[in-house]
Amino acid sequence: MTSRPGISRSHLTVTFGFGPALFERGGEDRFGFASRRPAALQEIPDLPGDNLDPGLSGGDLCVQACADDPQVAFHAVRNLARIGRGTAVIRWSQLGFGRTSSTSSAQKTPRNLMGFKDGTNNIHAEDQEAIDRYVWVREGPDWMHGGTYLVARRIRMLIEI
Repeated sequence: MTSRPGISRSHLTVTFGFGPALFERGGEDRFGFASRRPAALQEIPDLPGDNLDPGLSGGDLCVQACADDPQVAFHAVRNLARIGRGTAVIRWSQLGFGRTSSTSSAQKTPRNLMGFKDGTNNIHAEDQEAIDRYVWVREGPDWMHGGTYLVARRIRMLIEI
C-alpha cells in the first residue's frame, strides 16, 4: 500500500474472517465448501436477557481494520466496500478505539467506559506458551491452522450524562 502525501500508513492492518453462514446457510452448501468449515465455527447462542437485532448480527465476512489513525482504518474499509460493490454489502459495522485492556505485562489495565478494569487477566503477548495454546488454532482444517476466532458481541452501555 502506498501512502498519499500527508497521510501515513499509521500501522494499518486489515484482517479478514469468515462467518459460519459463508460455508452453509439453512443446510445449503452455498459456495461448495461447507465441508471445509471448522467444527468450532458456530453462531453464538442467545444469552439470557439478549435482545439481538438480526440486522446487526452475523454475516459471511468480517473485515477488521486497525490503525493508529482512525481515518486510515475508515478509508481502508470504505475502499474495500467500494471495490466489492455489487458483490458484497456491508451488513453492519462497529467503530472501536484505543486500548481497553492490558495485552502486555508492560501495561496497566485501563478502565473501560463504565469505570471497570476490564481484561486484567488477559493473556500477555510475552506469554508465548499461552498465546500458542489459547489464541492460535492448532486443530481442524489445515487452512485454519495459525488462524484464530473472533467472538464479537455488541453491548449497549447506558452511561449517565
